[in-house]
Amino acid sequence: MPSRFLKIIYSKYYRCLFFADIKRRVFKPRTFTNLGITIGIDYELFTNDIINHMLAGYYETDELFIINRILSPDDIVLEIGAGIGFTSSYIAKKLSPKGSIECFEANSTLIPLIKENHKRNGVVVGVQNAILSKGEGFTKFYISGGFWGSSTQGFWGDSTEQADGKTIYVPNVDFQEYLDEYRSTMLVIDIEGGETDLFSEVDLKNVKKICMEIHPQMTGWEPIDKMMSNLIAQGFKMDENSDSNVRAFLR
Repeated sequence: MPSRFLKIIYSKYYRCLFFADIKRRVFKPRTFTNLGITIGIDYELFTNDIINHMLAGYYETDELFIINRILSPDDIVLEIGAGIGFTSSYIAKKLSPKGSIECFEANSTLIPLIKENHKRNGVVVGVQNAILSKGEGFTKFYISGGFWGSSTQGFWGDSTEQADGKTIYVPNVDFQEYLDEYRSTMLVIDIEGGETDLFSEVDLKNVKKICMEIHPQMTGWEPIDKMMSNLIAQGFKMDENSDSNVRAFLR
């Protein structure tokens, strides 16, 4: 890609963030709207960087680019790592009455906000505060001071976020039993490194599409390569429109 083109892209990106930062400081908006979805802004829970990305229109845009390409109106979607309910609200609006979406979020702090955002956007989405894994029990979960960095893999983020973090134990739901019961056709996954353990010994027989963010900065590339080999063995191929960190797998 020509260096001039890169400069144009990045200059627009940083210019948008600059004006978003001013908007946050001066006006302190209580919501942001992007792609027809309106989400509440929690100034105590969100870091300034997260809010600036929201106000600049860059929040989860890589994921939505992939989702737009592969989502069908009648898909039965499972979102693993619901965040603040932005992506699930967007998907729910795209589904027909034959489609549905359920989401899981390990961070209990976010559950009321997710439900509030679903209500704000007039969508019906099932929400569970649990971690999908092999078998039942509980999993240790690290809640970062900035919700973006919360993970089963340990604290992630800058030193302030880590200092403000806490550890909780989250109930597990058996991933295989869930897939067999609900027959999900599409998975949307953003779990800050936990994706490398998710597919171990799991039969994805009903799943046709996966949109997943990978986190090599947390896991390293070896577990990611092993996970991708597992998916390939089950008949998935990586879509050519995948980017460096958000990948689409289809079969």
